[in-house]
Amino acid sequence: MFRDRMRGTPVALDEAAADAALDLMTRVMRRHVEEIVDRDGMPHLAHLINGWGNARLRGRYLLEHFGSFVHRDDDGRPFILQCDVEGDFHPWQGFAYAVMAGIDLEQQIPGVGASLAEVARNSVYVQTQIGRELGHLLYGLAHLETSASNVRTFFLEGEPFTVHELVEHAVVAHIEGDFKTCKKIHLTEGLCAAVAKIAGLEDYREEAQSFLAGQLEQLHVIGVVLEEARRIHAAPPGADVSLLDDVRASLQLGRWFENLIWQAGHLTELAQLAAELGYEIAPEHEHSIAVVLNEVNGLLPAFLPHTDFVENFLVFGHFRRGVSLLLERQRARREGRTVDLARFAVDFDAIEPANLSGAPPAPNAVFDLYHKPRAARPRFIDVVERYATLASDGLEPRGAADHFRRIGPPGWPRALHYELLDYGDEIGAELHLESRAVHPLGPVLRDLAPQVAARFPGRRVDWDPTWWRKSGRLRVLFDAAAPADEIAVGLSTLIAETYPAIDGFGREAQVAGGASVPVDLSVEP
Repeated sequence: MFRDRMRGTPVALDEAAADAALDLMTRVMRRHVEEIVDRDGMPHLAHLINGWGNARLRGRYLLEHFGSFVHRDDDGRPFILQCDVEGDFHPWQGFAYAVMAGIDLEQQIPGVGASLAEVARNSVYVQTQIGRELGHLLYGLAHLETSASNVRTFFLEGEPFTVHELVEHAVVAHIEGDFKTCKKIHLTEGLCAAVAKIAGLEDYREEAQSFLAGQLEQLHVIGVVLEEARRIHAAPPGADVSLLDDVRASLQLGRWFENLIWQAGHLTELAQLAAELGYEIAPEHEHSIAVVLNEVNGLLPAFLPHTDFVENFLVFGHFRRGVSLLLERQRARREGRTVDLARFAVDFDAIEPANLSGAPPAPNAVFDLYHKPRAARPRFIDVVERYATLASDGLEPRGAADHFRRIGPPGWPRALHYELLDYGDEIGAELHLESRAVHPLGPVLRDLAPQVAARFPGRRVDWDPTWWRKSGRLRVLFDAAAPADEIAVGLSTLIAETYPAIDGFGREAQVAGGASVPVDLSVEP
């Protein structure tokens, strides 16, 4: 059996192949990193930091982008919305990944006037009570507070939870929850960190060690998958694949290569972070990690050029963090120094992107590659591109969604923005209010509607008071016959007509504590 072999002869990581894999993933990311940053979402930013560190891009470090997600409550305290489209998708994901990347929580966020630690301590309103969602929160908290007595009360969907209750909730979720996506692996990370670093939680040490060992058992299964894949690739056509299919089904991996990378990366990351916290990693699990990484690192050059990298960069980011941390731990041990979590960070401004032209087809006897269907209409993209040529500095379209682009004037909160929105039969040039803090601007936009309508004879202009919890939006709608240039100019006209009247309100608006728009936690970002 695979496990028995892992208990026998030690297996070493091929460090040269690991370094080559890290370099390849970085050079491929260099081709796409601007697009990912421009998607303007906290989950994308957090995962970039997780996989490539506090990297430099266009003369700025990634941490600087945290500032656009920081709001202030009625008392001026900074925070980031949790389980919200304007903040963290998963509770404290951004804080946890910053810590994993070696960023000091006491570091100031440029342009915010507050440190990561201060923002984190105020981000206690969480819009879910799902226990398996607490992994990032517990991991970040473990690196923020040293004693349970210092931890503020959290409010999960309005219900107060002490740190002991959070940990108990996490333990129950481990026992009763499912293994959907990576949530339970992160739950193990968070529980291990909280128990190891927060005084007063020591009684949960046995549970944390047990959950960790259970998670790492999956490495043996992944090892069998990779060994079977190697056998089938070398065999004549028609080789028996029943064992491979059965083993992949046990982990719900399917044929996608990205699923294998996802699981292997998360488990390697978990093992390294837990080992740094003093948890025992069985030799058989260490050997399995080496076998899995050696196999995957050997496959990457054949598969990576053909992946839908932008849609799957989270997968490769976790894998890169796991591999880089294992290398750093091994080298620090040999060199007699402490582990530097930030050593893996890259400087995208100094990196040449990978040249993927002419890459031979990826072998497909065993694995498939996931490609997200592209749904953006060419007509909508044409409108976006034409508007981009007209946009003034600071008013460029942001994001890469299939059906909308935001335009956020400098100094405005994220919940107040212009938008191009594709309805299919119509395209809207719009001004949106999307939080209770900017709700008072509704009457201003309503009163501007006649003025705006006068600039668009023959077009439908309406004030929609039902939008976003009755905050409202002002829309100019263009039908299917409208030329793309007219729509692009129309958005510029809408901005010119409304910006002077609301700019002062926008700069003064502050998002009050609590929530704006919850996200669907059943769907990954």
